Amino acid sequence: MGKSILMGAVIAIVLVVVLGVGGYVYLRAVEGRADPLQTDRVVLIFESPAEDGATVATLISMVADGRMTDVSPDTSVTVPGSSSNRLGDVFVFGGGSGVARVLSDNASGTPASFVSVPQSVWRAAVEASGGVSVSIPEQLTVFDGTRLTTIQSGAQMLTADQVAAVLRGQAFLSPAQSSAVREELERKLGAAVVVMKPSPTGLKSDLTPDGLASWLQDKLASALDAPR
Repeated sequence: MGKSILMGAVIAIVLVVVLGVGGYVYLRAVEGRADPLQTDRVVLIFESPAEDGATVATLISMVADGRMTDVSPDTSVTVPGSSSNRLGDVFVFGGGSGVARVLSDNASGTPASFVSVPQSVWRAAVEASGGVSVSIPEQLTVFDGTRLTTIQSGAQMLTADQVAAVLRGQAFLSPAQSSAVREELERKLGAAVVVMKPSPTGLKSDLTPDGLASWLQDKLASALDAPR
């Protein structure tokens, strides 16, 4: 475990250098620009490890206007002073606040808050709910560095381990299939987290603790209930 953590830290440092120190400086300069009481526009992120061990934003969605909208990690963005042009890469050196900032600056320009759900939290939420029902468009066989996991196609109840495998393998689906799987996972994992009611300290956010708790049970819950 210690070696894995060390390797992840080394990879993150290397990516900061490769993607651009200027981009890191830019994100640090604008950090905290969102209002900590602003819950009208929130970028919701679900974290998971990539193949290289670094923690990445595998699922990203914008929760605004009573709706939850999937945002692909492959979205092309501009980060001043950086060679990075992929939204998902921003998480490695900018965290959830960096993803929210770049997404806001490259879209409407309206600041957005962020809520990032660590893998340990969403896994616990999935296990507590007895799994999540997800429709997989085609069979996925995923290697996690230790073992192969095969996920059959079709609607099925997934365990936390299987969700992790799908998150790792969904990039190999077609863009349309990957988008559909991401959207369903965002809603199912979001619902599991709302039901579990995790402590605000277990999540990462620039919202105040009270604001975060209220957002989870009010605006996120409403967005999850809204039609797609």
